[in-house]
Amino acid sequence: MSFSRNAANQIFNSLFGNAQYATLASTSFIAIGRYIDGSFVEYGRALVGNYQSADSKLVDVGDGTARNKSVIYFPESQQEWGNVTHFAVFNSATSLEPLFVGALTASVQITSGCVPIFRTEQLQISFSD
Repeated sequence: MSFSRNAANQIFNSLFGNAQYATLASTSFIAIGRYIDGSFVEYGRALVGNYQSADSKLVDVGDGTARNKSVIYFPESQQEWGNVTHFAVFNSATSLEPLFVGALTASVQITSGCVPIFRTEQLQISFSD
């Protein structure tokens, strides 16, 4: 998984006291799609976190990994999405640039009428060295 350049710059600026990381919103979204020619192509997006709500679906379990504590449902595919290979994390429902993108452990073929889901604790996000 890698950060977008924008997210990395803002995190570093925040860490080193140059600026506050102001673009992190109170909500977070996971999207699924493909990574093609250096860009994330999104097929569906789901709300996964809201720091103002105890309902947040992602939780840090203390080992540097975030896991979903309930099922995450994506919108029903209205057409065939093909082979979904990646996920991305966004800080709003309308943000065009992901904070970071990661590869799924295994790709998934999404057909028309399918409702993609991550079952409880099926989504695990961590940073690698």
